[in-house]
Amino acid sequence: MIVPVSIIASHVPTSSIADFRRTNKEFAIAGLPYLIPSISIKLLTESLDRFKEISQHPKFSRYVIEVVLIKDIQDSVHRNRPRPTAPKDDDPEEVHVAYAASMERTWGVFTDYRFTNDNAHISWHCQQDVRAQQQALMRPDLPELVQCFTDAFPRLSQLRAVRLAGCLDDVDSLGHQRLAPVHQQCYKHCESLSVEGLLVGADQLRNAFVCAKRSVTTRIEHLSAYELHPDLFEPQNDVFQSLCGGASSLKSLDIDFSLSKNRVYNDWFGRNYAEHNLLFECRGIKLFLDALPNLRSLRLWFGTINELRHCPKFEHVLGGVKLPMLQSLDIAKLQTRSKELLEFFSNHATCIRRVRLKDICLIDEKSPTCRSDVLDAMRCEVKLEAVVLSGSLETLSPRSWIDTNNMILQYSGITLNEILTGFLLEKDRADIFEKWIDTNPEANHLEKLGLVDLRVIKDSVTIFDCWRERISYFCQQHSF
Repeated sequence: MIVPVSIIASHVPTSSIADFRRTNKEFAIAGLPYLIPSISIKLLTESLDRFKEISQHPKFSRYVIEVVLIKDIQDSVHRNRPRPTAPKDDDPEEVHVAYAASMERTWGVFTDYRFTNDNAHISWHCQQDVRAQQQALMRPDLPELVQCFTDAFPRLSQLRAVRLAGCLDDVDSLGHQRLAPVHQQCYKHCESLSVEGLLVGADQLRNAFVCAKRSVTTRIEHLSAYELHPDLFEPQNDVFQSLCGGASSLKSLDIDFSLSKNRVYNDWFGRNYAEHNLLFECRGIKLFLDALPNLRSLRLWFGTINELRHCPKFEHVLGGVKLPMLQSLDIAKLQTRSKELLEFFSNHATCIRRVRLKDICLIDEKSPTCRSDVLDAMRCEVKLEAVVLSGSLETLSPRSWIDTNNMILQYSGITLNEILTGFLLEKDRADIFEKWIDTNPEANHLEKLGLVDLRVIKDSVTIFDCWRERISYFCQQHSF
């Protein structure tokens, strides 16, 4: 009888789980749940002291996979979580651990069942004069921060990911020079890097990739950057040169661009400058993508752009780009022509399998069936496993949402959740949708309506009772 690896892992002592994971790949995966997935640290003096204690603790330091540095508890990656109640027996002398077992658990409380009260303490971060302490840490010499991390990170033998949640974006150039030892320690053994709030400078990214370029052991495979300013990708920027030189090992790229409102202004002739600047910066993005031969997953969102006329054009972002290993594409807020979109998918027909297009504007859309024609051509060129089209009704032209009816009945792999939600939640759109149901005989075939994610719309209050019953019945029949 062969004992499952998961059972073996459950009986391995906590002190030996790190050695157990080094046996082989199967054991490494089985032992992963018994490590500490993430430790969140606020940039406060007291938090750094607690983190130093954790790194020196023999029962903690060997099991930390990810370290999250956050500027403020409200700005962390665990935002919008309910505020937990402070434990009554909170002891300021105990080790304070800001720990998240997963993104679904409440931040701020250590809750791993493998660590009992004998070797772990549940405590609460008391938020006092946060801003004053952060400013003390962010002064030019940065002694506490540099000393803490240069001492702590070498002891975290299982560390594989570092997340910087907007914590260092206020540091000046001199401060970043003094932070060089911290960056070298952070990225020495990491495979994943996530940064947030880089609206002005990008020294964190530059130091990361310079370190990756010089070190043989460093291979950053996953890069996530949120609220990133497109100025980073200007070809004349030295940061851009560092990115292109050290990013060849990237397999996953996730960038959410953020544009400050003061960048949108008019010249004397009333012409808008924002579009011109975006086109120039996006050319740098295309050059950067050309330097990623191993990229498998790509997500580019210009989420803060409110008007389609300010969106960059597809040809300046992905036009002519060839990523031979690309499997997943997720793009939002781009202007494109049908020919450019089809040419990109034709060049990646042998590899790409999953596509998500959000708020994509077809410039050459002249007929109600234009989008259906594009999807038909995509289906002939590429064998896609999943296609997701989404967007609000405000960003889609009238011809697009009229033709949505044909898309629903024609394509089995397409979910139009946001569009349908708009139809059903807005009163005038609900009337149009109900009229279409009454006049279109094909709408009576519930099997075809099953192509849409009915879990999103079945509880909508605007659907009249008989239609809600039909959808609920269909959901029960098909286990939705």
